[in-house]
Amino acid sequence: MLKQAETLLISGNYADAMALCCELQLADDLHLRNESTLLVGVALAEYRCFAEIANALDALAQNRNLSFGLASMRMRSHIELNEISAASQIFRQLSDMARTAGEIGILVKAAPCIFECAALYHELGKLLSALERIAPPSALPLDAAIVRAGILLSLGNRAGFMNLVSQTRGMDPAAHEELDLMQQMAARLEAHQASGAATAKIFCIGLSKTATTSLNKALGLLGYLSAHWANPITGKLLDDEDIPLFDSLGDTPVSYRFEELYHSYPNARFIYSQRDPAPWEKSVTKHYAASHRDRQAQNFATLSRFNHHAQEISYGERARRLNNCVYFNDRSFVDAYRNFDRRVRRFFEDKPASCFLEVDIFSGDGWNMLCPFLEKPIPDTPFPWEYQTRLIIEGKS
Repeated sequence: MLKQAETLLISGNYADAMALCCELQLADDLHLRNESTLLVGVALAEYRCFAEIANALDALAQNRNLSFGLASMRMRSHIELNEISAASQIFRQLSDMARTAGEIGILVKAAPCIFECAALYHELGKLLSALERIAPPSALPLDAAIVRAGILLSLGNRAGFMNLVSQTRGMDPAAHEELDLMQQMAARLEAHQASGAATAKIFCIGLSKTATTSLNKALGLLGYLSAHWANPITGKLLDDEDIPLFDSLGDTPVSYRFEELYHSYPNARFIYSQRDPAPWEKSVTKHYAASHRDRQAQNFATLSRFNHHAQEISYGERARRLNNCVYFNDRSFVDAYRNFDRRVRRFFEDKPASCFLEVDIFSGDGWNMLCPFLEKPIPDTPFPWEYQTRLIIEGKS
């Protein structure tokens, strides 16, 4: 049945695929239930069929109770569609349904997409209370300890985060998928506290759809703890509070402020990923259009108008300001790209070559450019191209 559901997804038959995944959620086999939920998540991430999956799961939810796994995917699809009102309603339903630390952890990462400021901290506080009812702080199993550490980090309680992570030292990182990540983040935070702004950082300042995900993966393969767009533990957009936790940070929350980062971190290196503007415009338009119901009507003008409504944008007001700063204060995506490109080049034209690298992964740049710049040996593994398969399917968009 799982293979059949996968075949239906690939063929674009989302309604039947979701119905079959819903049936798989009733299986006695926990692995099968988890795999069917994962399959929906992969479809959302790889094929960006947010509207189709949201429609299918919304229809199923009218006639039956969805499992927590599929309901969380329904929430995620509405987040991706920037339908934040609908996502917030599902979030609160899931808050009532959550019975395990893992389920609470899913909500912790979704909360920053839906809520802002005081509302976000209120929801995180409620999730912390729910977690304490499941697992009191005095006797935390590993999975609950990791979720609690993530909530504390989201709330800005670094001391509490560090204390909890320190209690896991000596444990096998393979015991939990996020344990190794948190331990590495804690180690970077300790180093940053000792060295401050002198700590060497890497900032990837290319715009979205210039292979920023591939670059993030490549830096990880070179041994850097790398974050892209959002903190993978807290779910928050990357900000000042995340810089001490990682070696490398990238995408729009970093790109828009590269001048400030250059002056704040004098030992930092900057990697500027580029792409030919014509295919980039097609790709970035498709990227934004996929996050709205009416894909056919989406163009730069309509997307720009939609960006005025922060209450219905994932990550809210901050995302609205980022979009305006990088894209929607211009007349088109191509104008935005060219203006940003001029801004980068003018700023770095008189800066040391050792701190700035330009790469065009779409034209073949990879380890040959990255490794000499970072003074790293070239790995045996091929340079990662995270979305190459999807680009081929979509006509190299």
